[in-house]
Amino acid sequence: THAPLIRATLPYSIPSVCQSPCGTKLFYPWLMAALLCWQFCRHIQVRMGEAPVLSNQKCQEAYPGQITSNMICVRFLDGGKDSCQGDSGGPAVCIGKPQGIVSQGTECALKGHLSVYTKVCNYID
Repeated sequence: THAPLIRATLPYSIPSVCQSPCGTKLFYPWLMAALLCWQFCRHIQVRMGEAPVLSNQKCQEAYPGQITSNMICVRFLDGGKDSCQGDSGGPAVCIGKPQGIVSQGTECALKGHLSVYTKVCNYID
């Protein structure tokens, strides 16, 4: 079988400065398994979540020696919502501007769990 080739457009405007317009919260529109099953799935579900952004110091406590200034850490306080396997590369947005890209975590959707995202604004020239 051949992998499908698609033309993607960026529906968000890129932030021009490293300051989230939403302060300490980010929003996550996850498109679950869209690239893997878009040709075979009948329904693709977009899920939304909201999570508080943590300081890099708090994130370092959870991931010692792994966190840099190019990362954003968030904690899903209630559990049940999170990025998970297959979501890598997906956006974390605020007022239509991508702030982070799904990067890593240890568990999915557990209460108090931390997730790590690439900090988009650090890669704008």
